[in-house]
Amino acid sequence: ELLIGALAEAQKRYPIKIHAFTALSNHWHLLATYKDPKEMADFHRHFQGNLSIEVRSLHGWTGGTVFPKRYRHVELSEEPEIELKRLKYVLAQGCKEGLVASPLDWPGASSTEALISDRPLTGRWVDRTAFSRALARGKKVTEAEFTEELGLRLAPVPSLAHLSSRECRRVITDQVRQIEEEAAAAHAE
Repeated sequence: ELLIGALAEAQKRYPIKIHAFTALSNHWHLLATYKDPKEMADFHRHFQGNLSIEVRSLHGWTGGTVFPKRYRHVELSEEPEIELKRLKYVLAQGCKEGLVASPLDWPGASSTEALISDRPLTGRWVDRTAFSRALARGKKVTEAEFTEELGLRLAPVPSLAHLSSRECRRVITDQVRQIEEEAAAAHAE
């Protein structure tokens, strides 16, 4: 919820197109379209900074960094086949490592279910700045008073943008089935 909330808050500030994402225990993958490199850098700085604050708060960590390295981006090819391979790679996280049999089984934050069901994806955003200011002023407040549910908007990858929502879900469902078949074959081997 917190990762999706941090993504949604960053998307609110920097209106990028998020196509897919999966978060694992020590890294995350995001397939997105940005209008320019500055927007990409600003989005990632905002997202990772806020996610770091949430992770530290959740675990009671002080000091240090949650993300020791800067994000690494790979340009999204305009070739439909390559674009769909990148999408499949993001969807396959957890399966390709042999941790789950289906992307739908992944217990962490992921866009897979939302992409194939067309259900909204929501997360929890805590306005820690406002919360801290209220506490500093001596107000008796709770974190819940500064918490809101935010929706994350997903957009089809550019090569699927011309399709209807239903056709898009069918393409992604086919990719999920392929991932499941590949995972089953690897497991059997």
